[in-house]
Amino acid sequence: MKKNKEKDNTLIKRKGLSLFVKSIGIKRISPKALNLIEKTIKNNLEILLDNSRENATINGRKTITEEDIKNAQEKKEETLEI
Repeated sequence: MKKNKEKDNTLIKRKGLSLFVKSIGIKRISPKALNLIEKTIKNNLEILLDNSRENATINGRKTITEEDIKNAQEKKEETLEI
């Protein structure tokens, strides 16, 4: 098996991600598809955290709370509907 040179697995380890994919019932997945999944998860997490930080700042806090994350998820869902 040829090694994939373009690894970007700092957030989620590739082995854990591939085991999760297999637990869902997908038998095989290409390395490029795993890279795309990793990048998508990272981008979505960045958007979620940015919105959460914005909510905390608006409320005059430095600490992100569970409520901020819930509000950020709702905000993200609203933008996806448009």
